[in-house]
Amino acid sequence: MTLSSGVMSNGTMVFQGGYDTADWSGFLEARYLTSSGPSSTLQWDAAAVLQSINPNDRAVITSSTVSGGGIPFRWNSLPGDYKALLNDNPATAAVDDDGLGEKRVNYLRGNRSDEIGQAGGVLRTRTSLLGAIINSSPVVVAGPAADYDDTRFDPSSPEGRAAAAGRGYAEFRQQHRDRRRLVVIGANDGMLHAFDAGQGATETQAESSGTGAERWAYVPRATASRLNLLSQSRSGFEPYVDSTPTVRDAFVDGQWRTILVGALRLGGQGVFALDVSNSVVSEGAAASFVRWEFSDQSPGGEHLGYTYGKPNIVRLSNGKWAALVPGGYNNEQRDGHAGNGNASLYVLDLASGSLLRRFELPNTYGLSFATAGDYEGDFIDDFAVAGDALGYVWRFDLAASDPSAWTATKLFTPDQPGKQAVTSAPRIFADSQTNDLIVLFGTGRLLTDDDITTTTVQSLYAIREHAAGSEGVTRSQLIDQHLTKIGSGAEAYFRTDSKPLAETDKGWRVDLPDSGERIINAPGALFTEGVALVNSVIPSGGDPCKGGFRGNLYYFDAATGMPPRGGPYFDTNHDGQLNERDDDGAIGVALPSGLSEGTPASAVLPGGLGGAMPEYSLNVPTAPWRRRNWKDLAR
Repeated sequence: MTLSSGVMSNGTMVFQGGYDTADWSGFLEARYLTSSGPSSTLQWDAAAVLQSINPNDRAVITSSTVSGGGIPFRWNSLPGDYKALLNDNPATAAVDDDGLGEKRVNYLRGNRSDEIGQAGGVLRTRTSLLGAIINSSPVVVAGPAADYDDTRFDPSSPEGRAAAAGRGYAEFRQQHRDRRRLVVIGANDGMLHAFDAGQGATETQAESSGTGAERWAYVPRATASRLNLLSQSRSGFEPYVDSTPTVRDAFVDGQWRTILVGALRLGGQGVFALDVSNSVVSEGAAASFVRWEFSDQSPGGEHLGYTYGKPNIVRLSNGKWAALVPGGYNNEQRDGHAGNGNASLYVLDLASGSLLRRFELPNTYGLSFATAGDYEGDFIDDFAVAGDALGYVWRFDLAASDPSAWTATKLFTPDQPGKQAVTSAPRIFADSQTNDLIVLFGTGRLLTDDDITTTTVQSLYAIREHAAGSEGVTRSQLIDQHLTKIGSGAEAYFRTDSKPLAETDKGWRVDLPDSGERIINAPGALFTEGVALVNSVIPSGGDPCKGGFRGNLYYFDAATGMPPRGGPYFDTNHDGQLNERDDDGAIGVALPSGLSEGTPASAVLPGGLGGAMPEYSLNVPTAPWRRRNWKDLAR
């Protein structure tokens, strides 16, 4: 897991989460990056550190109701309906009271005295307190580092008025610049965890890796009805907080704060928001720490479904900040809060969790992450795009100040709905040829056992944003940049037809060449270079949660689908060097098989900034990995 020195260097920290299928325990490890890859010296293992903590000293917080209301996760703090769920005997079909609720709370906090094997113990024996980390990737929360410029906010906006009063983002950055880093990650022990990751180098102190000690944990209220299962002896996996949270600095309640919005995937039909502005949280601050929860039990939430799509955080033209929450996976389940089965995009007030607008998308289901776009460089998100499980991609116009005036139209209409699902986030790039935006998205899914063996051809599409009309661009309207495979096995690489695009063309597409190949992660982006980095997956084995993957890595000029300028980018002759003897028309390479179990790594750059950690060493142009607005991209 290495990256060129143009993006990372010695002193970068790498965090890797994972799990053991023998008992569904988890781990989170921290190492420094060296010139030859992650160091063999382990800085800390959060699971090992957690084992040594007194359970009573942990700051574990939950919500008292389905709408939020932060409280300590302690028996005497829980309301009656919460206690009843924890008292329910998971071994019986009937709802009954086995009187073990208080023991279960203590057990989940880390008490081992009631485990089987201890005197009088009746609860499941654990080898580790940290549960399996499967679909959640580490998120680094360091000092504020967004590119907000107080002078670019409208003076009449809440942010502009705060800046004029000396409470702008610059002051927030200064106040929290030395905030200790946290690594936040979801685990399938019922909690979202935050672990100490030290501090970046400052004028007065050196870089530190931290201790790996847990700073706080959050138990989402939406998982409460299933927490009793964690204490029952079991043979299989149970999902809980199984998604990667979204973190962004935002202006709420008249001040800048760092807000986290988390989801659960198959762990539950709900999302939650936390104020993570402070790296140390006490149970006494639970009420201010928890912003809100929203679930299928919330007013208007019955169509939410399981939250496979990550939430996004956006700023709207009406002065509000909002969470965009995709929904629609199995919302029709008869659980007392059934929806109609259709996909939805929920727009929730970031400050309160109240519903601002629900977009219902008829005759489809399972919406993915909604990527937002800003035309004017004013930090207002004018629109968002998201795909669904049938392969449609939707454009949501958020420009109006009145949510009732917002509209949803199709950006892309598949030829055969259901054949090419869009389960990952689209990526928005500048198109210098048309002075417009172009939206990239890949197709494919890996959610069920049946998905593993499918060999349906999947594709990468790029659509000029204003070319879609109301019914969306179709596949036949896009230029086919056909991929050709050169060689075989681990030495294979790929070229495209490199057909030029006219200004009137609606975009381009490529079909993925290998059997079973699909795209389940958002394309990476080097925005200033206009380069999309696309990592495909080819699964093997019999469990979508387990390892055994291989895949291909592609570099595309996002606007054209041709190889980026400045190549070669790949060592196509396998001599260990990148030079004129390599094919500068190569657009991709095969990646090794046998990837190990565990989540993708995240990294912290020297000084405290976070970034994604790719799996392989390649020639990457020197460019910032960051979200850019349209005005920046057009320059």
